[in-house]
Amino acid sequence: MKKVFCLMAAIAALVTAVSCNKDLENVAGDEYVTVTYNVSTGSATKVSYGNGTLATDLTVQVFRKDPVSATDSTWTLTSPAITKTKLNTSPESWTVTIKLAKSYTYRVGFWAQSPSVPAGAFTITDLSTVAVDYSKFVINNDSLDVFCNYAEIANMSGTLAQDVELTRPLSQINLIATDYSDYSSSVPSGSTSAVKAAVRITGIPDTLNVITKATRGNATMDLAAAPVVGDVFESTTNYYLSMAYILGNQAEAVADANFVLSNGTQASLANISVSNMPYRANYKTNIIGAMFTGGVTYHVVIAPAFSTPAYEPTL
Repeated sequence: MKKVFCLMAAIAALVTAVSCNKDLENVAGDEYVTVTYNVSTGSATKVSYGNGTLATDLTVQVFRKDPVSATDSTWTLTSPAITKTKLNTSPESWTVTIKLAKSYTYRVGFWAQSPSVPAGAFTITDLSTVAVDYSKFVINNDSLDVFCNYAEIANMSGTLAQDVELTRPLSQINLIATDYSDYSSSVPSGSTSAVKAAVRITGIPDTLNVITKATRGNATMDLAAAPVVGDVFESTTNYYLSMAYILGNQAEAVADANFVLSNGTQASLANISVSNMPYRANYKTNIIGAMFTGGVTYHVVIAPAFSTPAYEPTL
């Protein structure tokens, strides 16, 4: 009788253990949800100088929010980066699927760039620390056209799909002449092809946190003289002389800029200084004026999302 009782007890214990294990499996299966991101560089990028089509390689990282106090928190990287290459689709986009644990708050960071970005221009420890080396930047070069953003999720359940539009962390700085055609028609043949522009901008950030969009640093960018672009800017009387990128802030900031024009025989055909030049991430700053014929007034325009001007101080 005692043996039968022991056997029944053993069977009961085994059934209980199997049942508990089954419950654990169900709990574990319900602890995670699947999130799908449809990532694109956005319609606002489809413009001259940086149309988003060069950014083919996507890096994705997940950060979890860890409370430190009632008013503060830190973001902890949870796993290695996911990398994807853009398919040949229109509009340019990627699809990323991630499995995340419930009951936490996450920020998922996205960074897209071209494979032709100069080596060392951006060093990514992780997406919370992207370092910019301005010595690797190139004047009049679209390959620096990078894009980023983050998406935040909190206390989600079930599956979720989100659209994420990436924007430039960079500000585009354009030098535009209103008198380029006048200069071209009044100088000896071949002189315009020899015109070069050098760019120096001081007091700009050189580190970006994609997860918070905060920037820091106080750097200088010196771009060696390069042939002027010569493309028409908005009208047949305005011409690009140079285009340069700098890391921008989410809010408007100011920096000091200097542009030197030369033509082979004149080392300083024009020396243009702009103090407190406004700039902002994903915006154009257009410096427009008579650069060759003795003009002294420049019109500075900061254009949001590379479209309608919003800030037009006169120097």
